[in-house]
Amino acid sequence: MQEQQQFQQQQTFPFKLYNMLEYSCDSEFSSCISWTADGSAFIIHDKDVMMDNLAPMFFNQTKFRSFTRQLNIWGFVRTDTLDGWRHNNFLRGRPHLLNEIERTQVKSTAKAEVLAQQALNAADSAKNVAVAANETNSYSPSRVDAQAQSFQSSNEDNSAYIGIAAAASAAVTQFPFAQAHAQGQGS
Repeated sequence: MQEQQQFQQQQTFPFKLYNMLEYSCDSEFSSCISWTADGSAFIIHDKDVMMDNLAPMFFNQTKFRSFTRQLNIWGFVRTDTLDGWRHNNFLRGRPHLLNEIERTQVKSTAKAEVLAQQALNAADSAKNVAVAANETNSYSPSRVDAQAQSFQSSNEDNSAYIGIAAAASAAVTQFPFAQAHAQGQGS
């Protein structure tokens, strides 16, 4: 278990970046990215060459903007040098400090998770109301379940939130007795 957790940590952005920098020092890519002389920061000399040739060996993203976004998310800050970046726990020759670098929560992701949970709760409520109202002719609990499952498999897709909310709304409004039952007035 601990080995698996350590392996997962080594797959995070800081570990990949550290490995990329170490690799570039001993390769033809030392002209596009390198450590500073004291090893406390790194400088990107040629972003195009780095993103076209070096970064794909270590990262999935191929756009420089995505790369810099990751730097910001992981707490790296720009240095006085135009294309230099540093982090207090990102030092050459000290890879054990990489475990101390934490990813910050992206605000839009947190909001999306709250909206998704609300939509999922609405879908569950709608399913329960419709089943309680015994309106099985046109209502399919599996339809709401399938949309809820769809959300779980693609939690960053806004259309999944909309689909779940629409299913919940349709399930409640589709049945004349469902709304009254939901409000405690049904029999």
